[in-house]
Amino acid sequence: MNNKLAFGTGFMLLGGALGAAAGIYDFYNIASGIDGTGGVELVIASSLLMVFGAAMVIVLRSGFLAGVFTVLLLLDVIGTGLAAYFLESGLIMTAMALAALGWILHMNSYRRTA
Repeated sequence: MNNKLAFGTGFMLLGGALGAAAGIYDFYNIASGIDGTGGVELVIASSLLMVFGAAMVIVLRSGFLAGVFTVLLLLDVIGTGLAAYFLESGLIMTAMALAALGWILHMNSYRRTA
């Protein structure tokens, strides 16, 4: 596998893990103002799905299913980032910015290797 390809998907994996961790922190932190809400639960679930999707892209490397997971990862990053914006959670928005950077790196390295 191309190192740049693994680097971009690694950023998406890290962004998803950090997003889930930030969501769990916001869920239990009383001072956050969004503690115990369904929106944070949705962000946690979508961040964990991002981790799964990035792991699948790393395992599959190329092909139709890897392309499907790549498109689904883009939708996940956009949706989770928008939810973080509505929840006003800077930690989750930062994690999604990291995941978006990873998606861009993944796509740029994938075009050059194909």
